[in-house]
Amino acid sequence: ANEGYDGTGTYQLNYVAVPGSFAVSSGDQGGPMTNGAMYTGSISSGDLDAWTFTANAGDSVVVQVGELTSANFFYPWLRVYGPNGILLGSGDQQGETAEEVALTATNSGTYTVLVCDGSYTQYANESYDGTGTYQLNYMGTPGSFVVSPGDQGGPMTNGALYGGTISVGDLDPWSFTACTGDLINLGLHTTNFNGYLELYGPNGMLLKAAGNSTVSSIAYTATNCGNFTVLVSSYSSGGTGTYGLTANGLSDGFKTCSPLISGTVLNVSGVGGSHGTNAVLFTSTNIANPALWTPVRTNTFDQFGVFVYTNGFNPAEPKRFFRLSHP
Repeated sequence: ANEGYDGTGTYQLNYVAVPGSFAVSSGDQGGPMTNGAMYTGSISSGDLDAWTFTANAGDSVVVQVGELTSANFFYPWLRVYGPNGILLGSGDQQGETAEEVALTATNSGTYTVLVCDGSYTQYANESYDGTGTYQLNYMGTPGSFVVSPGDQGGPMTNGALYGGTISVGDLDPWSFTACTGDLINLGLHTTNFNGYLELYGPNGMLLKAAGNSTVSSIAYTATNCGNFTVLVSSYSSGGTGTYGLTANGLSDGFKTCSPLISGTVLNVSGVGGSHGTNAVLFTSTNIANPALWTPVRTNTFDQFGVFVYTNGFNPAEPKRFFRLSHP
């Protein structure tokens, strides 16, 4: 009641400004993130953990943070800032153990992710002194990604079933290549949580999504060739459990697509190559004689890892075979 300013004690002070570079103190967490990898950190009273990732304009990005432990009413607060320092998204729902920010990058450059305590949204004293640990995950498409040890995801291998576990704030990405006209059938079956299933195209655009159930499915016909990404997560904040992902024989990697005939035009394409590398297309009317295979086109894979050969179609020719070779 005497309204004095004579309180004594110790404190820690932290600030983050964006855009611009920043330092991470010894023993604290933050810094550059790798696409798909899982990171862990701890929030002490008044702590700010700053992380970064790079993205190109048009990329789809999903960032999730989940509370692992709470020593003092810790509820993570997630914010994402663009290369120009503008706040693009904030996840601070009242009393939630996990938060997500999903966005489409409008600028190319370095993005900043800020994690701190958000317990002020739950308690009337509006304090920021919640403490605990968290895990942080981001997924950006298009582009390659890694899978952290003990986590699930990665290239599909022409199998029918893929199993995994979703922890708080977890994102599990899976990848495959497909050709124009290919049928893509995906199913997600979850235990103890409502799943969320997303399909992203070669350019990073979200093509289809399904969720808010323990059984979800996606059916899609590919309209172009390239690398596709499937993202499995929890539909509800903080949902955890196991899942089974089913696919109709989809596989990752290099493959030659079936020739497509449109009137007098013949198109042959390949998918799964490395951007900028050369590939050679061979053709023959006699598949049994290797000596008769003739190179007809040398071309580079585009930014989506696709090779395209277009030529005239001769309807009088009874048969012709194609083989695509790359380094």
